[in-house]
Amino acid sequence: MVPINPALFILMMVIVNLEHFVSRKEGTSDIKFSAELKKVQSVEKTIQNTCLIITGNTRDKSIEIVEEALEKAKVGFVSRETFMEVNEKDSQEAEIIIINGKLFSSLGDVDVLFKYLKKGKHIIFTSLPDAAYIYSSGLDKIMGIKNITISEPQEEAKFLPGFMLGGFLEFKKLSYEASEVQLLSTTKTYVTGKKNSPLIWRNTYNG
Repeated sequence: MVPINPALFILMMVIVNLEHFVSRKEGTSDIKFSAELKKVQSVEKTIQNTCLIITGNTRDKSIEIVEEALEKAKVGFVSRETFMEVNEKDSQEAEIIIINGKLFSSLGDVDVLFKYLKKGKHIIFTSLPDAAYIYSSGLDKIMGIKNITISEPQEEAKFLPGFMLGGFLEFKKLSYEASEVQLLSTTKTYVTGKKNSPLIWRNTYNG
């Protein structure tokens, strides 16, 4: 079997959940999902730019996947290279801020995140920033991280009930690397890898 990049697959799963978020908020009932993850049949009105994507100046595949999936799902979004390029309209409309995690230290700082968190925005990192930066910047508290160990090979991913439609799903034939992460008690884990180490989780920061 040819190894696949599970990060891209998982990001598609995240977009499916973003569709649910938007459909609930907008009160639409005409968005249906197929076995191919998504097939938008009809949308009665244009949705505002619900998502703000901070891409960094070296766009990686994960950002391209996010943008493509949002377009297919008819979820409005706007992409900016850094937080410095975000204007007032972007900031007001976006309810979800999606950040290229690998480049976060060059895109802005933790104070920027505090600003959005205080406004009730949801923050999504497409990948973990550098571990040393996470600790030195205080990002560990925002992300709900207690400890990060060295990256190591992984061979499976488990989607826990509450994240995917249909409950528990397990994919054993994956080949990738990911850090082993220990989380704070304020988090909820949705996807795990080897040794049940979290791959996708949510942290409730300051309520």
